[in-house]
Amino acid sequence: MQVHPEIEKLKELVAHFRHVYEKQEKENQLLQDKNAYLNDLLDKKNGEIKLLNRDLETLRTAKAVSMLSEDKRKVKRKIDEIVREIDRSIALLNS
Repeated sequence: MQVHPEIEKLKELVAHFRHVYEKQEKENQLLQDKNAYLNDLLDKKNGEIKLLNRDLETLRTAKAVSMLSEDKRKVKRKIDEIVREIDRSIALLNS
């Protein structure tokens, strides 16, 4: 039984397209795997960024509190200085 050349040509095309399809399926799976990996990595990095931002905010708050404490010390020293000056002035007035 002789197969028509057109049928042979169709069989070759089907085999070719099956091969191309299988190749594309493998490539698609690789890309999906890579995409999942990159999404996981992105989630991890976003989590790290959140932690770093929280640490940064904590440091900023600590610095602000520290500056407030330093400002309080400066004000206290200035008040002490003024009180001493007042005491000297009173002492001079009483002399």
